[in-house]
Amino acid sequence: MIKKLWALVACSLVVIAVALSLVRYSLPYMNEQKHYLEDWLSKQVGTQLVIEEITAKWQGVGPAIVLRNVALANNEDSSIKLTIAETAIDIDFWQSVLAKQVQANKFDLNKLELTLDLTTIEQENSEIQIIDALENLFLQQLQQFSISESKIIIDTPHDQQVVLIDQVSWVNKGLHHQGVGQLQVEDLARNSASFVLDLYGDKKELTGVFFAEGEEVDLSPWVEQWLVTPHELVESRGSFVMWALIAENDLQSIQLDLSNSRFKWDTPTGDISAVVLGGQISASPDQKDWLFNLDNLTLQLNDQVVVTNWLGKVEPSGSLFLQNKQAVRLSPLVNLLPLVVNEADMEIVHTLQPQAELTNLQLNRTVDGNVAMKASLVEIQWQQTDLLLTGMQGLTADINWYNQNAMVSLKSKSGTLAIDKLLTHNIDYERFFMDLYVQTSEQGFAITSDNALFKSDLIGFSPKFSYHSESNFLALDAKVNAVDVTHLPRLYPVKLMGTETKDYLIDSLNSGLIAGGDILWHGALNAFPFADNQGIFQLGLNVDNGNFRFSSDWPALTELDVDLLFENQGLFLSSQQEICWMLN
Repeated sequence: MIKKLWALVACSLVVIAVALSLVRYSLPYMNEQKHYLEDWLSKQVGTQLVIEEITAKWQGVGPAIVLRNVALANNEDSSIKLTIAETAIDIDFWQSVLAKQVQANKFDLNKLELTLDLTTIEQENSEIQIIDALENLFLQQLQQFSISESKIIIDTPHDQQVVLIDQVSWVNKGLHHQGVGQLQVEDLARNSASFVLDLYGDKKELTGVFFAEGEEVDLSPWVEQWLVTPHELVESRGSFVMWALIAENDLQSIQLDLSNSRFKWDTPTGDISAVVLGGQISASPDQKDWLFNLDNLTLQLNDQVVVTNWLGKVEPSGSLFLQNKQAVRLSPLVNLLPLVVNEADMEIVHTLQPQAELTNLQLNRTVDGNVAMKASLVEIQWQQTDLLLTGMQGLTADINWYNQNAMVSLKSKSGTLAIDKLLTHNIDYERFFMDLYVQTSEQGFAITSDNALFKSDLIGFSPKFSYHSESNFLALDAKVNAVDVTHLPRLYPVKLMGTETKDYLIDSLNSGLIAGGDILWHGALNAFPFADNQGIFQLGLNVDNGNFRFSSDWPALTELDVDLLFENQGLFLSSQQEICWMLN
């Protein structure tokens, strides 16, 4: 009996040895029989699969097989496309025999490219079968595998996201699945962040956490997409930590902590730097949208620090809605204006020293770059300058903006018009409003207004104007309300009419009523007094019942109705009482 048993064992060993020898010696010829493997794999994934080349050899305890250029042979319109440049498999021969299925000690995928069209994938049953087969392979059949130098392309109705996988090592132990590696999102960054994906459950009900950490990640693709500027982005380094909770195969929430992220642009006037010192983003799904909060976003813009809080929504189309939670000081943000405003206009901004507080902002930006905005500002003020001869403070504004066009409504119940660079005194006013239409371009901006009112105890007028920054050209006309002649000395624009004309008028016209008047300006602001006739300034006043003394040697004219016309630096007088006088 024992002899028979030993004979059986010896015979089995011989059979196994022969089988092993046959396997070993047949491995180099596998490429000639690859159609058998293609047919078997095609049945497993539910669609035709092709292999360009197979090489194999015996290594250690089993065959080492390399499949080159594996691809799903579906058509171009398929919602799933898969190609793998090289698949290296080390098979554990004895474990495979005992388990009655292929057991691999090594399963490495190099230069894998998977394309998923999310718009059609759920509508095609055949594609769902492919996904099911891939899930079985990577979550159940393989105990471990790795992916390197690969990409996943995700197509949506509105955009495409490309995820580049530098290296991922994946381990399956029963219902526990974990992947560790490095990846980057092509539209967001130019280098990789490390991540851990830790999942529990079967393929139909996975729960777990996705964790990612980035240090000094180059975020220039994302910055250049959302902030379009002609100036070079010379530094873009972001640091963050991210957690995403997964339940029942769906993302439930995302949290992103920002820290020490630096951005710098090179402009003709010097570097512009922005540093994100801190901030937290928390997001959760709401039906098909994602709602988010951006809390304690701390920005250092050049040497100024501002802390802001925001909430918003991202739609499936990629459109972004953003709204502020609390008021925001805008003066630090002026440091970023050179990125979108030309050098000449920035000189104007710096001299004006504008300040304001943003109380309400509703912004919508689509993926194709269209921007719509509604905003409310308070405590608006700017300085009086040689270029803009008036300064104001305490204004409020409502802004409606779409792409390069805006409507701005300015108003104030009372305040002070800083104008002592043009007149002898500033003017306290009771009411002011102005509707502005703004157009911006690469060359500069244009501002137009045809509805405005300025009212004070001293004077009231309704201006209409148009200004173009590129040429510094102003076209203005205004109606002046009635004013007593005795108030005129405070309203004479000495810079425009000259000191001699002003002194003459004070001495000569000392009583009467200005029934009304007109102001006209047509020319560049820096071209006055228009010596070469390149523009004109006129101030016409209608004087009723006035007393006028032309000269100390002449008797004064009383109860005189006269029209005064200031033109550039000259003065013209005319009256139906046949008086005509011109001063130069």
